[in-house]
This record gives sequence, C-alpha cells and structure tokens, in this order.
Amino acid sequence: MGTWGAGVFENDETMDFLWEVEEGGVDALRDALDQVIDAAGRPESWAESTAVAVAAIIAAAYDGRADLLPEEASALLADLTPAIHENAALRDRARYAVHLVLTGDSELLELWRSSGESDAAIAAIAEVQSRLSE
Repeated sequence: MGTWGAGVFENDETMDFLWEVEEGGVDALRDALDQVIDAAGRPESWAESTAVAVAAIIAAAYDGRADLLPEEASALLADLTPAIHENAALRDRARYAVHLVLTGDSELLELWRSSGESDAAIAAIAEVQSRLSE
C-alpha cells in the first residue's frame, strides 16, 4: 500500500476505494465495513484502512464536518448523506468496525507500529471514533 501520511485517507487503498463509493454508494460503504466486522480471523490492513475511511465518511454525514475527508470524498458526501441517514445501522457498524481496528488484533496498527508512526495513525483513527459518537 502506498502511504504518504498517517491520516485516514493518506494512502492509495482508501483513495482508490472512493471510486467504488462513487459507483456503489451506501452498498460500497456497508461492504467495506463488513470486510472487517465479518472477517474470519484477522482482517487485512487494506480492509481495516478502508473501513476507517468509511467511518470517516459516515461521521461527516452526521456531524457535517468534512475536514477529515479529501476533496474527492467531500464531493460524494452530498449524495451519500441522505442514504447514510436512512440506514441508521450503518453508523453502529462503523463504530464497531473502528472499535475492532483499535482494540483487536489489527494488522493495520501492527504495520504502523513497525513504522514508528503509530501514535499519529492511532490519533487519526481515534478522531474518527470520537466523531461517530457525537
């Protein structure tokens, strides 16, 4: 995975995923969360980073703050917000997926720890978690 920072969208995987969101809408969001929640065993880092990005999109749909999102995701938010609000369980699933990343046997966090940048990555994920709870 190409990574240029510890932010939620500062990697190729999450930026590429936005194309899936553009095509699949809320179904793509749900599917990404399910990759972590329904994983048989340890989810792969790409699935975890994508689920956290989805959680950031869902948080922005509820709190109206898109500052964690890149321009490409912000552009999709207007179309996604009504459908996100219609699927209340999606917010709960996002909370749970982020919780699993932060507290489970996370490959994503293991990679960040090995890079020496885990504090910044955990802070970015925790910010998403906090916004989902507001």
